[in-house]
Amino acid sequence: MDYYEGDESGGTVGYFSGDSDWWEYGQAFSVLIDHWYYCENNTYESIIYKGLVSQLGTNNDFITKNQSATTGNDDESFWALVALNAYEKNFKEPSDSLSWLDVVVIVFNKLWYRWDSATCNGGIRWQINSTLSGYDYKNSISNGNLFLLGASLYRHTGNDTYLDSAQETWNWVTSVGYVANDSSDVLSVYDGADASDNCTNLNYAEWSYNYGTYLVGAAYLGSDLTNASDVTSEIHLSNKRKRSSNLNFDKRSDSQSYWNDITKNIWGGCETFFNSTNSIMYERTCQGTKTCNDDERCFKSIFTRYLYMALVLDDSLIDSIGPYLEKSAEGAAQSCSGGSDGITCGLNWFYDGWDGYYGLEEQMNALEIMISLLAL
Repeated sequence: MDYYEGDESGGTVGYFSGDSDWWEYGQAFSVLIDHWYYCENNTYESIIYKGLVSQLGTNNDFITKNQSATTGNDDESFWALVALNAYEKNFKEPSDSLSWLDVVVIVFNKLWYRWDSATCNGGIRWQINSTLSGYDYKNSISNGNLFLLGASLYRHTGNDTYLDSAQETWNWVTSVGYVANDSSDVLSVYDGADASDNCTNLNYAEWSYNYGTYLVGAAYLGSDLTNASDVTSEIHLSNKRKRSSNLNFDKRSDSQSYWNDITKNIWGGCETFFNSTNSIMYERTCQGTKTCNDDERCFKSIFTRYLYMALVLDDSLIDSIGPYLEKSAEGAAQSCSGGSDGITCGLNWFYDGWDGYYGLEEQMNALEIMISLLAL
C-alpha cells in the first residue's frame, strides 16, 4: 500500500504511484480483495471500495473520463474481472441498485458487441480506438478475457448465451492457432496476430497470464458443484474461512468432461513457467534476459490467481499445481528481503535473496503467491 496515492494529498482515488499502467491498478485491487477475503483482514476494505467505484465510469463499464481515449479491450476486460472477483468474494456492492455481477454483464456485452467477423473470421481487437497503435492486433489476452467472462457468467447465471459466447471464442482462438495442440497432452497459448494479414502470421510469444486465463476459463466450464452447497465445501475451506462466496452455480454442462480435459492440457503448458530445477514460478519469455517491462513484471500475480482459482473449481488439480505454488511462495518469501525496509520484494524468486527489482508489480506478485497457499 506504500504505492497507493488515492488517500494522499493531491493523489487520485483509485490510482497507484510509479510507472504502472492503469489496468495494473485494477489487478492491484483484485490482489487486495483476495487479501481481504482469505486473510479476513478489513484494514483496506474502504480504500478498495472507493478505488473500485471511482473507476466505474458514468456507464458502469470501466470507461473513465481520464482513460477513455486509450482504454483497450484488454484494459476494460481486466477491470471487469476485478468486478467478477469482488462478486465471487461477496465484496461490498457498488450501490443498492447495482451489483458487481451487473457490472461484469455490462462490460461483457460491450466486448461481445465488438466481435469482429470481418477480419480473421472473428475475435476482438486489442484496441477499441481505431487510431491507436495495436488496433489491427487481435491479441490472445483480450479474447481470453472475453472467454473467461463468458464462462464465468454462464456458471453464475445459467444463461446459455454466455456458454455459446465462450464456446465461440474458444473455437475461434483454436482455429487461428492462438491456442494450439503442439503436443499430445499439452496446449500452448501464443500472444496473437495481426488482422491486416488475416491473423496468419502468429506472434509466438508465450506469457504466463495468457495460459492462466484460458486455464481458469476452461475450469469454469468443466467444474461441477452439483453436490456442493458452496465453494467452501468444494475446496474444503468451510472450517477455515468465515467469509462466504458466490462460486456456487450448479448447472452442469453436457461438455463437462471435454473442458476437464482441456483444463488439464492447458495446465501441461503452464508447467513450463516453473523452473525445472527448483519448481519456482518465473516469467520465462523475459525474466532470464532481464527484459520484462512493467506489464510483464506483474503477469505472475494474474497467473497465480488463476492457478488457485482452477483449484477452487477442480480440486483434482491439487496434487499437480499445489507443490509448485508452495515452492514459489518459499522463493518469493526469501526474495522479499530488500530495500531500505528489508521487506521489499524482487522479481526473480530463485535468485538468492533480493534481486534489486522493486515496484507495485513485485509486491503484487509476492502477495498473491502467499495468498494462494490459503486456497490450497
